[in-house]
Amino acid sequence: MAFAKIKPVPEACAQNAVLYCRFSSEKQKENSIDFQLHVTREYCERKGFNVVGEYIDRAISGTSDQRPEFQRMIRDAKKQLFAYIIVYRFDRFARNRYDSAIYKKDLQSVGVRVLSAEESVVAGDEGIILESIYEAMAESYSRKLSRIVKESLKETARKGLTTNIAPYGYKSVDHRLVIDERAAEAVRLCYKLYAEGKTKKQVTDALNAAGFRTAKNGLFKIENVTRILKKRCYIGENNYGDVERECPRIVDDKTFYKVQDLLEKNKKQYGKKADKAFFALSGKMFCGECGAAMVGDEGTSKGGKKFYYYTCAKRKKNRSCVKKSEKKDFIEWYVCEQTVKYLLTDERIQDISERVVALEEKDSGAQTLKKLEKQVSDIDKEFSALTDKLIATDSPSIIKTINKRAAVLEQRKATLEKDITDLKIRAELKLNVNEIESYLNTFRSGDLLDEEFRRRMIHTLINAVYIWDNKVCIYYNVRGAESVSFIDALSDVDQLSECSDSVTNGSPAKGTRKRAFCIYIRKK
Repeated sequence: MAFAKIKPVPEACAQNAVLYCRFSSEKQKENSIDFQLHVTREYCERKGFNVVGEYIDRAISGTSDQRPEFQRMIRDAKKQLFAYIIVYRFDRFARNRYDSAIYKKDLQSVGVRVLSAEESVVAGDEGIILESIYEAMAESYSRKLSRIVKESLKETARKGLTTNIAPYGYKSVDHRLVIDERAAEAVRLCYKLYAEGKTKKQVTDALNAAGFRTAKNGLFKIENVTRILKKRCYIGENNYGDVERECPRIVDDKTFYKVQDLLEKNKKQYGKKADKAFFALSGKMFCGECGAAMVGDEGTSKGGKKFYYYTCAKRKKNRSCVKKSEKKDFIEWYVCEQTVKYLLTDERIQDISERVVALEEKDSGAQTLKKLEKQVSDIDKEFSALTDKLIATDSPSIIKTINKRAAVLEQRKATLEKDITDLKIRAELKLNVNEIESYLNTFRSGDLLDEEFRRRMIHTLINAVYIWDNKVCIYYNVRGAESVSFIDALSDVDQLSECSDSVTNGSPAKGTRKRAFCIYIRKK
């Protein structure tokens, strides 16, 4: 259950955050966009994050990931200009826990975290543990779904029909590619200029100067030109896997292959870049002195050796906090060591596993599956009724209306059938108590000096860590879903420290608020 390779956000952007806000109905008042922006901005100010952007979806349901600003945010995250996405509550990000896990996994691969201003854990007691297991299963799930989708697309390809959005230079007519003459002119100019020795930048500028625009009516960028220069469809080859298909030609073979040779010749040779450190507690660890986030930091010795630390964001920004920096490897190891020692007992693992299974049952999507199957059945009935009407009429206008409606129904049915396939595969991957216990037990036997192992444990089990120079309070994702604020942490440490001068292990002392299980410890 290995995590994907992570590409950390550059240090210059490590404190940058963007805000994502959404509401699904004009009737919503409390969670209006202005309210969400106010709360998330206030959160960023407390934690020492720099807000560098906002993404806002209005009157769009969180049950779907087809939200314009959400998708733009996911694309922008890959540019690594910010390290955090801040939401008012996690249900603003996604209501479907499986989709949430998949998107968070993609974001993690580029070093971006999703944080909630109002919740310290995802909605549901063991939500993050369940999401973590879903992420671990995602590769298997994706492979199976991919096989099913590919077989369906191959069958479409065998009929000579297009299987995706028409490439630039073409349009789809009755699911077949035909040339879009205006866009095809841009394709020909692109190949002509590059074959004559122009750079991609020069080609891009020439296309924009000539008034050509992308399929989304935007200005051309170098990446658009790069994609165009590599597509074999422009010489009439539109194969899908081992299924051969033809399409109208736009570029001649001589020009196309000359361009391919130039692309290979001009390819930049990059040296291997040194791996950057990944700060597993980033977004989860906060300063006990002022409540700001502990952010990744680095230093270099006189001998040129790199050292990595966690530093209070306010101390790093304007030296306004007295909290000392913490050595990255030590504090990550220490938090994990205490977790193994005090949290991962046989009794607690069994309890956590039972809670996770109960949560998954609730999230299984069984009711959603029934609704989708009912909608497909209704579409089939309407198809049958339309067929009867088509047979009974000779009116061209009525026939045109029926065909138009049938095309809409066909597209809707295809979407529903994909969603049904998705839910059925998830049902096959259903978890049981033994599987979850086995997953959690891997944390008891792993190597705490292994950075990848620590990252997986912290991601799955650690809710929040408040740290002082001489003590630590660790909160876990296993009991309650309330936010753990700086004030809460101060209160808990005061009350827990009255119980012991060394280690307090177990539920918070009587009188504290019920929230995630926590332990208060003196640092070694």
